[in-house]
Amino acid sequence: MGLEALARDGAAVRDAFATMGGTDVKLSQVDKMKQFLDYAKTIETGDAIADAFGRVMEAGTEAKTEKAGQHSPAAAAFALDAIRAAGSFGQSLPYAAKDSMSAIAKSYIHELSSGARFDKALNRTSGMHIPSTWTTISGVTPAFHLSPGDTYRFLKTFTGEKQLTDDFDKTTAHFRYATLTEAARLDAGKDDGHFERAATMFGDLGALEFKAALETHGEKDATEELVRGIVKNTVSFGIDRIPVPDAALELGWAVTKAYGGSALLDGWADSFDTQVQDLTGARADLVLRQKYDMAHILHEAGYPASDLPAELISQSSGDLKTYDEFSGEAKQEASGSGKKWEETLQEKLAPYEQWMDENKGLDEKMERASRLQTSDLAKELLRVWDRSGSPST
Repeated sequence: MGLEALARDGAAVRDAFATMGGTDVKLSQVDKMKQFLDYAKTIETGDAIADAFGRVMEAGTEAKTEKAGQHSPAAAAFALDAIRAAGSFGQSLPYAAKDSMSAIAKSYIHELSSGARFDKALNRTSGMHIPSTWTTISGVTPAFHLSPGDTYRFLKTFTGEKQLTDDFDKTTAHFRYATLTEAARLDAGKDDGHFERAATMFGDLGALEFKAALETHGEKDATEELVRGIVKNTVSFGIDRIPVPDAALELGWAVTKAYGGSALLDGWADSFDTQVQDLTGARADLVLRQKYDMAHILHEAGYPASDLPAELISQSSGDLKTYDEFSGEAKQEASGSGKKWEETLQEKLAPYEQWMDENKGLDEKMERASRLQTSDLAKELLRVWDRSGSPST
């Protein structure tokens, strides 16, 4: 594949695909990309071709040279075609190209996040244009707009691989936190529902990513993998330190995915709790974790509220304690007392609940944001897709 020689020059890659075959070739750029992948699936040296193709796609999209949310028009237009071409293969994309799709996904997290939205322009087609009736979310700056169907299909190209999914989830976790924090700050000044819209978007993205994992892994493997991700980022939390920032953010996204998944599976809650018990020996209360995560982000961003009672202030940060600090204290205090730590946790959270009740605005906003991330809307719309065949592009 002579094109591989251009893999370090994004502009050359884009020019090569635009002019490939000369003026007599009437294939679209997407179709040209598909031909390379089709060819890679039919010959013995296909892995080498798929690998080279993936690296060429990375170069043309400027996935590793431009900042997410700030892509140039030329790179973005090429990325849109690359996402549509690769997504048409879904989980059957040649293995050697999957790591490049994960790299593109991380670089185009703004586009994938907005592409997962079900709340606006549901029947939109993917393109460089802004869909009619679209509502922007502060801090989310997509260079193009994907349909939910194209978003879902592209996620399937790499979510079957654990390391690639983990890498994407780390990027998504940080993006989620930054976006929710920015939305909370805006609403702290004038509450226009920024926080709720952002929470809805990430709930939809979590649902799409988890459904992609179900398609590639199967229900049992996908749920067990998600449980392990949550447990991994929980076990090291303790009273003597604030959780490692990266682990805390990744846990927040893992819980969001768990909620997205809960809308897709019958009997999810019972099976999920059982698996958590098997792995940790204690039930992880995801409902509380999600709720207090939302409250913590709002308070940290300056959303109006009364002063914190002393028992809710973290000695480490001087701010509102995180859920994990509360649970760490409960486990330490319950140790050797013969009392279940979950009971101690409930007692420690009572002042928190009272403080929330006294701050109606913050309390209601937190509740709305938490519920929006657990909506069954994505579940029902995905069922419509399944009945009608492929999601619309």
